[in-house]
Amino acid sequence: MSVACETAHELLCARLDEELPAEMTPALDEHLAQCADCRALADALSSQSQELRRAFAGERRAADNVAERAIEQLLAGEAPVRARARGWLVPLLAAAAGFLLAVAVFRPWQQPQRPPPQAGQPPASIAHLALATGLVERLEGSSWQALATGAALRAGDRLRTAAEVRCELLVEDGSLVRLNAGTELCLQGPRALQLLGGQVWSQVEPAADTFRVRLPDASVEALGTRFDVSLLDDQAVVIVEEGATRVRTLAGEALVQAGQRLQIDAGVAGDPHQLGQVFQATQWVHEILVLKGRDNPELAERLNDVLAQLGRQKVHYLLEEEIRALGDHCVLPLVRYLQATYDLVGNDREVRQRAARIVADIAAPWSIPLLIELLEDPDLKVCAQAARALERLTDRSLGLTSEQWLQATSEQAKEVQLRWRSWWQENKYRFPGAWPLEH
Repeated sequence: MSVACETAHELLCARLDEELPAEMTPALDEHLAQCADCRALADALSSQSQELRRAFAGERRAADNVAERAIEQLLAGEAPVRARARGWLVPLLAAAAGFLLAVAVFRPWQQPQRPPPQAGQPPASIAHLALATGLVERLEGSSWQALATGAALRAGDRLRTAAEVRCELLVEDGSLVRLNAGTELCLQGPRALQLLGGQVWSQVEPAADTFRVRLPDASVEALGTRFDVSLLDDQAVVIVEEGATRVRTLAGEALVQAGQRLQIDAGVAGDPHQLGQVFQATQWVHEILVLKGRDNPELAERLNDVLAQLGRQKVHYLLEEEIRALGDHCVLPLVRYLQATYDLVGNDREVRQRAARIVADIAAPWSIPLLIELLEDPDLKVCAQAARALERLTDRSLGLTSEQWLQATSEQAKEVQLRWRSWWQENKYRFPGAWPLEH
């Protein structure tokens, strides 16, 4: 029997209170052996319990002494009566004395009370609007009001995105929540969303509290994951990019693993099935990634995944269009891919050359140094594409045109590479914001 983290937390408390059923001990021990977070919590609770026991050892002895004296006074009579009563009076009076001592020590009537929120003071924020491609609104009373980028969000806030608008929320715990166009949701808490319609993508940071996306007839629980949930009328779809999610419905629950898709119709969940292209299924987030800059690691990860698919798929051009849609933001990840994965065997060579052609078509002036780096690629077809882009951006070839690169000798290639590096040192001031040239 396996248990979830929430159940494990309850069982840990029961164990400290010596109320844990014997049959649940193996399941708890098995979970602790596999879950580092719960294991750390167990150690912390055990340490805290021992410290409390040591702190109240003196009070416990005093309670026992009080009980003994009370028994002697109450049962000052025949010895047989004292002997029979001692068995049940000692623990009862010790507990009562301990309670009185605790009251005397802590004096709850003197404990400072947490001041109530001041009138007009807003509740603490649980997230903020990190970025948006257009109009995002929050429901204020009975009307929708425009939300500024950076605005604080509170529990109970209801948000919606306009048509063709996408946004990203940064939760206080570091989790990310992205809303697709035409989405409406309610922030029920720091780790609780209610999706009312549309599509939401989440990257969840580990925490004691479960991260949930609630639907009309189901809920999706994140198990340390990146996942996407869409809702249209009474049909919902869950796609997991990384980790896993647990989908709960009235009919039961299902576990959706990384790379799987699960559909829910009117509260009834189907069986999870494997997706061939997970990132392509959630490509709507690309517009948000573009706003984060060219060297965003998530953008690079997605591009590398698409390029890997490009090498495995027969239908190449559809994937090319997906990359090109990112514009010059994909130049840096593509160049880094070319620099890191050089291989002249099989489809990899074709994929590299296709990536170089995309770079040559969409490269902007800021990427001239990256193109100069590509002139040192071992594959002359990649060099030719880099030269084609440099010709387009600078109106010069410095000794080898893109066509001539295909027949260049190693000596000619090295000489032209040096010319381009020298030219860049003399002319880089003309291209502010350009990527730095390596070595």
